[in-house]
Amino acid sequence: MPELTIAKIAVSGVPFRLDRPYDYSIPDSLAGKVVPGVRVEVPFTRTNRPTEGIVLALSEASAFDKLKPVSAVLDLEPVLDAGLLSLAIWMHERFFCTVYEAVKAMLPAGLWFKGGRRRVSEKYVSMAELAVPAEEAAEAAVAKRRRAPQQAELLNTLCSIGRASVQELREFTGASQQSIKALVNQGFVALQDEEVFRRPEVNVEREVLPELNASQQLAFDGISKLADGTKAGAALLFGVTGSCKTTVYIRLIAEQRAKGRSCMLLVPEIALTPQMLRTFAAHFGDDIAVLHSNLSAGERYDEWRRIRSGEAGVVIGTRSAVFAPLRDLGLIIIDEEQEDTYKSENAPRYHARDVAKYRCSQDKALLL
Repeated sequence: MPELTIAKIAVSGVPFRLDRPYDYSIPDSLAGKVVPGVRVEVPFTRTNRPTEGIVLALSEASAFDKLKPVSAVLDLEPVLDAGLLSLAIWMHERFFCTVYEAVKAMLPAGLWFKGGRRRVSEKYVSMAELAVPAEEAAEAAVAKRRRAPQQAELLNTLCSIGRASVQELREFTGASQQSIKALVNQGFVALQDEEVFRRPEVNVEREVLPELNASQQLAFDGISKLADGTKAGAALLFGVTGSCKTTVYIRLIAEQRAKGRSCMLLVPEIALTPQMLRTFAAHFGDDIAVLHSNLSAGERYDEWRRIRSGEAGVVIGTRSAVFAPLRDLGLIIIDEEQEDTYKSENAPRYHARDVAKYRCSQDKALLL
């Protein structure tokens, strides 16, 4: 008898004592879509209540006549990789939470469907550009100067700058949406939706890496030896306020990024995040993503997507940022690690330090 593929799924809303992977069959219509790390909807309990779950693994079985089928797939691609799925299972055993409670702690709120709240979607901006050669557009602008001055101004502007968002074009020229639509209908202008990331604004000038004094250099050299990627390590950097530990952080992160490895800096309070963000943005620019609860749902969702895609390799944030979907971690720094704010008082009741230790052990990274 041929082997058949089944999905092992952690479902939401179960008590801890019943939390285990549940087996479901995969209907032909969802073949290839039900993969580890995607969220699904499944019938659960005797009443077949529609319930959300996440696929932990696929397994082979000789028959699954009695298994219920997966109803729907909620993600186009996995929202958790193998490392984070492993972390969720470890949290279940370490912190006595359900696997799905751990999963919810890892993902941005914008991904959830429950409670009548709409899922946060990607943001797109309408971009305009010439659909004809610039010479032809310039001739049309001359012809339109008297009877359609707004259209003429739009064409002249696009001849000069090439491409711009519709909003910027309207601000530059004072033209109406109707004028832009008219040029599109006439074939002079083409519109295209372009995805943009909602981000907290940080306006700082780039700076060169800071120099280290003798004591900082000594600390840097000792810590750097432990972060060679051959095995997981841990170190404690002690210094009184004003001893410029941040300078050592910056140099350590720069070293790891030069090796292509990602980094994470956790801070104890949201109030410290903007200050740290400005400091680090001056050295790492758009390579930084920030995660904390004061971000809007859209900003947090987009920063999470930037991290997952590899567009950002340095994460700065508070306790929950320890779950950021960074790959190939080289360094996790927990600033002021003694602070109680690194402990979660809500389920799952985790300590960010323990989660950081586990992640460092997975990626042979250094915990500082």
